[in-house]
Amino acid sequence: MIDGTYIGMMMWDKHNLLKRVLDDLWWDKINYFIAFTDPIYDMIRDIDTPSLHLVYDMWDTSIKNVKSAIYRYEGKRENEQSLFYDVVHQILEDQWNKSNTPLQCLALFESKVISKFML
Repeated sequence: MIDGTYIGMMMWDKHNLLKRVLDDLWWDKINYFIAFTDPIYDMIRDIDTPSLHLVYDMWDTSIKNVKSAIYRYEGKRENEQSLFYDVVHQILEDQWNKSNTPLQCLALFESKVISKFML
């Protein structure tokens, strides 16, 4: 036998779900979340080649696209400050710094130097 509290909780979830699905503001927030996480996902998905210099370029492009999506949503200009972007940027930078080692920097430098001499 099912507890009455559980049934009440199930009914609340159905009502809440229906309310969310029909709420345009909620869908706007979902679209906003997708807009600023999509560049990050694209960069991660596209890193399947061993070209380290491409990763650095993709990273820079990804950061610019994230900033653009957040600023567009917030209606801010490029020279204004966004507290939300500052938090997201710090999280991304912290993750980048965890995986960015001196050995990778040396490999990037070496690949750029070699490509200049090979041309």
